[in-house]
Order: sequence, then structure tokens, then C-alpha cells
Amino acid sequence: MPACFRLFFRPANQISWLLLIAGALLAACSADFGVDGRQFTCQSDGDCGAGWQCIEGACYEEGKGPQDIPDGSVGANCTFNNDCESNNCIEGRCAPAASVEDAGPAESGPQDACKPNCAGKNCGPDGCGGQCGQCKAGEACASGVCKTSCQPSCEGKKCGDDGCGGSCGTCADGEACESGACKCMPKCARPECGAGGCKCGPDGCGGQCGICPGKSECKAATGQCEEIRQRDCTNRECGDDGVGGSCGTCSAGLECNSNGKCVPPPCQPDEPGFGIPSKGNGPLPGFSVRFGLPVRALTGLDAAGRYPESKTPVLFSGNTVEAFLSVDGSVYRFEGKDLITARVSPILSVLRPGAGADPDKDRVLPIHVRGGGAARILFYDGATNRDNASLKANQFLYSFMRAVSADGGVNFSNRIHVVTTEGTPDFKNPAQPSHFGAGTGTIHETDRYLFLYYVDFDAPRPGIYAARACVSSGGDRGAWRKYIGGGFKAAAVKENAYTPSEPGDPLVVFGAGEREWNPILSENSYLGVYTLITGDDKGLWMRVSRDAINWGARERIMEHWPAEDHTIRIANASLYHPENYQHHTLARNARLLVSASADGFMQPIPGARPWLMDMELVAFGEQPVSLPQITLTQYKNAATGELWPATATSIADHSTDLVLGRIHQGPALNTAVLYDCLRYGADHFPSRKSNCELEGARVRGVLGYIYPEPSRGGLIPVYRCYLELPGDARDHFLSLTECNGENGRKPDKLLGYIDLAAP
Repeated sequence: MPACFRLFFRPANQISWLLLIAGALLAACSADFGVDGRQFTCQSDGDCGAGWQCIEGACYEEGKGPQDIPDGSVGANCTFNNDCESNNCIEGRCAPAASVEDAGPAESGPQDACKPNCAGKNCGPDGCGGQCGQCKAGEACASGVCKTSCQPSCEGKKCGDDGCGGSCGTCADGEACESGACKCMPKCARPECGAGGCKCGPDGCGGQCGICPGKSECKAATGQCEEIRQRDCTNRECGDDGVGGSCGTCSAGLECNSNGKCVPPPCQPDEPGFGIPSKGNGPLPGFSVRFGLPVRALTGLDAAGRYPESKTPVLFSGNTVEAFLSVDGSVYRFEGKDLITARVSPILSVLRPGAGADPDKDRVLPIHVRGGGAARILFYDGATNRDNASLKANQFLYSFMRAVSADGGVNFSNRIHVVTTEGTPDFKNPAQPSHFGAGTGTIHETDRYLFLYYVDFDAPRPGIYAARACVSSGGDRGAWRKYIGGGFKAAAVKENAYTPSEPGDPLVVFGAGEREWNPILSENSYLGVYTLITGDDKGLWMRVSRDAINWGARERIMEHWPAEDHTIRIANASLYHPENYQHHTLARNARLLVSASADGFMQPIPGARPWLMDMELVAFGEQPVSLPQITLTQYKNAATGELWPATATSIADHSTDLVLGRIHQGPALNTAVLYDCLRYGADHFPSRKSNCELEGARVRGVLGYIYPEPSRGGLIPVYRCYLELPGDARDHFLSLTECNGENGRKPDKLLGYIDLAAP
């Protein structure tokens, strides 16, 4: 600030003499005194500079005047300094106090004109020489506020409040202040542990965030518990090992399924190859077959004149056996614990002939059943003889059909025709039965395919043909392909049952005059081959093959028994394993379920029924295993007194009267056949003669084989005796002693010799 103003502002007792020279100094000083970049005092507008004007000796911004300046602010009129609030009064105008450098004490007006200022204060000066208040004892005024006297204290502290609003120190990262001490802060709740915090692992302070339970482990990176996974390839040959690795890879042409098994890709009906595993190379083995004693089977079917018309497909589930048997053209379902005691269930047939143009409008002949639970699929031959007048009563046109059941085999419906054959019916020779369609066939299953082996007598080359379908298709219509040119390429069905499809290639060509039916295909583990059993009017035949395509010569394995015996003449057969009756399994021993016929074309004979026979397969050069003996037992009806010798394990309405001994199931050295005879429908007795010796008697079957002479040790005699009944009737029975007339027991003859009963 210019020196002239330092002289101008002095205490009041010096003003009088200075006023004398004020006017002379004013002009010199006015140019040095400015406010906001302008001169404060002026005589004309030119003294104020551009954009300013001179009004009443003071510079104002153009357009503004004294009226625009608030009281007490810079530029306002004043008399004393306290008229200008925090500013100074200079020449009647308020000017910033800072504009006066080292001007000495501000000039004041009268005392009563000062305005005290105690806003926000309770102590200290009020700005007019007074006080805003007094503090209490122990308090001190600090910036106009009374505060208690405070002595900061940080003794024993490294952090926290010093007691006076200050701080004793701060803690490092990862620490928290507790009671003046820095302590480690566990990381379990830190953001890096996620929303739920760390569940396990070190907490960063020497402790743990938690312990993982059971078969789990802590992942340090996340602080979370994860299940401990161990490599597990049990029963797996491919796929995930459970820990991100592999249990192995599949060879070419196979893929890994969800169970870790290498399997072929999803089945397609036209896939190349036959689809049955080969049994290797080398010459076909020689063999022979022995049969044991026939045993009555499915004894619940006992209506007079009724007899089985085709093979009997069997389904096993747990301890229950189901058999589907065709009688009088309809299919009946048998159920029980085995094939011997199974009874028809329900009484009504489960599948009956169709009507109209259906190919099964005369009879339905089951050949295979599959399924589980409530679902069943039944494959059968539909047969009719109504479509041509040249067909005789026993001549039929056959077609391969399929029906389904959703109630466990109680009712079958949705029947459809699925396979046709190559030829046309031979109407020119009415003496030859016509087999149009895939009649008299059989189904062989693998994990991947259903194979139909069927007979076609009327093809250009009569023989046994094959068709194949994927198991996954359920054998539905359109799923079957015929074997031709080394693969399954030809569609196996046309528009209806009477429209032949493209020709196929026979797997077996019949010789001149040969007519075989009901083939049975089996995978044989004993000979290491496949076997094919067929029947004709002379008995049963068997062929063997390494690949189920190329078959060796047929060998006779069983001849029919003499017709005059009225015993079993094989018309149809089904093959089962002796332990579990598993269909199409043949090792060294098996069981054959057969039905009776008079001429091979299912003409009924009195008393014809299903029979179960033990079958033993013997390879060339090996010794046969003796078939087990069976017990000859005499049963008695308590109500009628009737005596019934038999080899059955039980007879309805009869109890055991006498265990006689043991006889052979099949032929043995020095033995003869023992027939089961029935006279006048009431007298059951055994005989060594096929005509049963007595008038009115007929053969029901074979009980076993007995010794005519005591050709070895350990044998005991057995006698046939009788009781006379009213009306010249007799009841024959067996005894281990000669009957002497006592109690009416009269001797008849020495029947032969048997082994003692097992202890």
C-alpha cells in the first residue's frame, strides 16, 4: 500500500492535523487505491477505467449505483469501521480490511454503535470489547467453545483412541484393534472366500475356518469343502474313472456306453455281417444224443381231445415260469414254479384267431415270447386254410405275426404281420400242405439282434431261411430284413400277408422228399458250435455249425416210438436248460419239451399231451454220463381205494402207498421198456408189452426201463397183482411180494427186477 495511506490512517488523536493536508494528498493517493481491479474514488468516469462509471466520487460498475451495494459490504456508505462488518470504512465507503497494509488500529466510532458477534460461541471475545461467556472450573476456552481440560494417554496402547480424540496408532492390513492392541483378523469372512465365507482351511491367524466332514477335503484356493474322488473302474472297461481320467478306450467299431462297456453303436437293421459270433474254424464235431424218460408236463391242460399244436415258448421271471401253448387254434397261458406243475392261467385263451382277411383267422401258433413286468411280446404263426378251396382240412397258409400285451400276458392285441416269404402256395398238389409265410419258425436272441429261422416249403428252393431285426425294435413291422447275398438286405414284409417279398437265400436246403419243421437254434457250449434241431414224420434231426450260417449234414437223434403204442410221436419241440429252463441254451444236458402227433401234422390222438424229456449230448469218443434213475412209487386214492403205480413225484387226489424202488430213465444195459397203461379209463398199471396185454387197455407213455432178469446184484423182484371189483372190473397194482389171495390180492405176473429205493 502507498505510504500516503499509511499516514492517513492513524489513531483519532492524530487526525486533526492530518486533515489539513488531506485534500492535497487525495489526488496523489486515489490512483493507488483500488477495489476489485478498479479505483475506489474518482472525479470522472475516466478515473474508473473501462466498464466502470463515477457516481458521487466512487467508481461503480456500469449500470449499477450506490443502491445496488448491500449495507456493510465493500463499496457501501459508512461512517465507522463497524458499519462495514469485517471491512474498514475508508472515506465513507466500506473497503476490504486487507487493502490497508500496516494501517494500525482500525478507527472506531462510538461504543454503543458496535455490534457484538457470539454466533456459535459460549466463551471468548464478542468483537466489541466484551466476552461471549465464561468457562467453568476445569474448562478452557478454545475457539469460542468451552472444553474440558484433556491429557492424551497412550500408555500400553499401540492403537485406538488417546482419550482426547486423538489416536495412539493404526494397525497393519489383516489386523484389527482390540483394547489398544493390534490383533490378527481371521480371513474366514473375507470377500475372497465368497458369499458364504471360508468353510475350511487356515484362518491366517494360526487357527482353522472349519474341518471338512466325511469323505471330503479342503481346497486351499477356495476355502471350500469338496468331495474326495477316488479312481474307480470297477466293472468298467472305458469311460470316466471318477477323477477326470479314463478307464480305457474302445476298439474300432465300438463305443462306450453309460455303464462303461464297449458296445456297438445303436443297432441298424441293414448293418453288414451276420451278427452271431463265430465259434472258430476246424472240422465239425461228431456227436450222439440220448433221451431220458418222458415226464408229463403242463398237466393243467386235461380236457378230452385237446392237444398242443406247436412249440411252447416259455418265459422265466424269478421263480415263476410262464408257458404259452396253442390248443384248438387259440393260445393259453400256463403259470407255475416249473413246466411240470404249471397250470393254465387264465382259463380263457389269451390270443384267439382273427377274422376276415387276417392270416391268423383259423389258428394262432406261438413260437417265441419275450418281455418283463406287465409287457409281453408274442411271436406266432398265423394260419388259415379258408383262402383256397384246394386246401384240405389240415393244409394251411402260414404267416409270421406279432402281438403285444400290457397286462402280463393275460390279453394280447395289436397283432401285425411282420415277415413274408419268397414262394407261392403249391395249390397244384393238394396232397402237400402249403406253408405260405414264415411258418413253423423259431426266434434266437442275442444282445443285439432277434434272428428268425423259419421254414418255407413253397420257395423255389425249399428249406430253412433267416431274417433279422434289432432287439431295440421289438420285432415291429418293417424292422426285419431277410438274409440274401451274405447279409440282411431285403425287406421282409410287403403290403399284406399274401404278398411275397424279395427272394432270400436259404441257410439249409431240404433234400428231395425232405420236409422238416419247427427248427430250434441253440448256442452249444459243450461242443463249441451252434445246433439246429428239426422234426419230421420220422423223428428229430440235428445239425451243427460254427457260424449259424453254414450247416453240416443232419443226424437223426430220435425216432418216433411205434404208432401202435399211441405214445409220443414228436410233432413240435422246444429246448430248455435243465437248471433254469433258459430258452435256446444247450450244453451237454438239456430238456426238450415235445408234443404228440399221429402223423407229424398235428392230427389229434387220444391222450396226447406235452412231455418233458431229459436230453444228453455226447461228443464223438467220449463216454456218456448215465442219466439218473427215478423212483417207482405206488399212490392210493383214499376215497375210492384206487392204486396207481407211477414215476411221477405226486398225483392229484392220491397219497403215497408204497415206494417200490428205482428204475432207469433211459435205456441201460440189459433193460427193457416199462410202459404206462390205462384200462377202461380207471385202471392204471405198468406193462412190458407195447399193447398193454389186456383188452381195453392203451399205452399212455413210458414209465422207464426195468430189468427182465436179475442180471446183476442189488436187484429185487417186483410183481403185478390185482383186486377184483364189481362188474368184472379189476384194479391192478404192484407189490414186492407175490400176492396169495389174502385180502383179495391176487397174483398176475412177475413184472421184472428193480433197484432198491434210495435210503
